[in-house]
Amino acid sequence: MAPPQTTTGLLPRDLPETPFVGLFTIEVHPERRADFLTAMEKAMAHSAREPGVSSFMLLADRDDPNRFTAVDVYRDRASYEAHLSSPQTPWLIQALDGCLKGPPQGSFHYRLAEKEDFL
Repeated sequence: MAPPQTTTGLLPRDLPETPFVGLFTIEVHPERRADFLTAMEKAMAHSAREPGVSSFMLLADRDDPNRFTAVDVYRDRASYEAHLSSPQTPWLIQALDGCLKGPPQGSFHYRLAEKEDFL
């Protein structure tokens, strides 16, 4: 079977500054999973209204339902920094006290491509 036809030049060779994408792994104590989800629901409801928040997803690991990945997409770095200064951020930190096995582990990424780029 031949590989699919590809179009060259769609992936940027220089790293674009926008959007600003964060991926975070969060491990939760099993007995606090419901508390974690309740707190995340409330915080995400506020985040959804922030002008610089492009999208977010909260994913549960298929092998460990108490391990989550948060995918946060902000319009730019300034939007991420504004999110950190929003009222729900300190509220969420306090609400998650005792829920997490440790601090979330994460990193920030450059968006290079998504499905729509190839359609």
